[in-house]
Amino acid sequence: METGVPICHCGHESKIVTSWTDENPGRRFFGCKNYGRGSHCRFFAWYDAPLTPRARVEVVVAAAVVVAAEVV
Repeated sequence: METGVPICHCGHESKIVTSWTDENPGRRFFGCKNYGRGSHCRFFAWYDAPLTPRARVEVVVAAAVVVAAEVV
């Protein structure tokens, strides 16, 4: 059955993960569900379209506010 979720190189449905890099903060992507558990699959495909420069700034500011609130 087709689920719309890409199949990774391991043959499993991939999972959606959120990027928090400076280049792609808050952008979601499909990755191998076994990544970091000894798998060398390295499957990767973007889920979201690229953020506009304005949206990127807003995501970074919102993330900073959440982190600051958690510290208090």
